Amino acid sequence: SSVTFLSGDHNELVDRCISKETCIKLDYQTTTFSGHLTHICNIYDLSGHKVDQRLRVLPKEFSWWPKQSDKTIMPGLFQASDFSKPIVIVEGEIDMLSCWEVGYQACTVWGGAGSTKESLERSLERLAQYKEIILCLDTDEPGQRALKIARQVLQFYNVKICDYKELIPMDNPRPKCCPDCGGKISITSSDSCEYFWGHWAQKPRYNGLYWL
Repeated sequence: SSVTFLSGDHNELVDRCISKETCIKLDYQTTTFSGHLTHICNIYDLSGHKVDQRLRVLPKEFSWWPKQSDKTIMPGLFQASDFSKPIVIVEGEIDMLSCWEVGYQACTVWGGAGSTKESLERSLERLAQYKEIILCLDTDEPGQRALKIARQVLQFYNVKICDYKELIPMDNPRPKCCPDCGGKISITSSDSCEYFWGHWAQKPRYNGLYWL
């Protein structure tokens, strides 16, 4: 039987500095569901068919609609089609959108840090095609447990890890939503080399990506 998905609008997420264009690209929508403002993350398989919706009822209640498909891969992977560039793996749809907003293709584990193993294992065939994989998970305890799991699952892949200890805070006189071209994130790999991104964005007010 066919699945009836929820529908919404592609709107700018002003409080997160995420443009309407990025929401369109990732098919991230907002709607009212059961009387509550709700975000809809539409998830596609590698053939471009919509297979799932991940709902975020604000402020932070998550669920699947109507239920998780056995074809679900990591949100953002279908749109990340440039295999000559890295793919960034984050923990959360908003972090994923933030990466795309500043020019980096990204995907996210679904269901938080606890879903890391299943998310990665279902997506390995696709992940193997990218130039490199950059793990950028949260720094709280669940995020660090997820990082250990991800390193194990991806041990035979070209993986780099965001090293937050190397972040250098700096004052940014530019507008809140403007990428800071002077910022850098240090990435460490198995041979201890450092990989730098030339620009990043504003510091968020939540425990997600670390911005300079």
